[in-house]
Amino acid sequence: MEKVKGLYALIYISSQNMEISASEVGYLLQTARRGAVDRNLTGIMMFGSGNIMRMIEGQKEDVINKFNYLKSSHIHSDILKLAEKAIPQRFFEDYPLAFLPINHPAYKELNDFNQPEVMEYLEECLNFDNPLIKVLKDFLKNNQ
Repeated sequence: MEKVKGLYALIYISSQNMEISASEVGYLLQTARRGAVDRNLTGIMMFGSGNIMRMIEGQKEDVINKFNYLKSSHIHSDILKLAEKAIPQRFFEDYPLAFLPINHPAYKELNDFNQPEVMEYLEECLNFDNPLIKVLKDFLKNNQ
């Protein structure tokens, strides 16, 4: 993993406001990924039990601006920032926005980790000894 000076990450959790079809989620992911590439952001979004957890990685100002923008979204509510801090490297450097639906069959086709080799990548990311990664692992464990 490439070490880049000034990297920052923020994790938030929110509640889903409405049921969204797989095609709508696919469109939202596509749009969000384009925006992330434009702003050099990476990260992961996990969806489980009606809750959304997302980690955003990038330069601090870009991460905070993205979080502030997301707080106004109508798709989710009860947005709670769980953690934020400087990071030594990107954990999800290959993904502008990786998507992991947990026990949600309707979104199965959108799962970025449905191939064994890509699942290994996720497992490697989740094995980093970092407090931010622990937050992601706890969400994953509690929603399986």
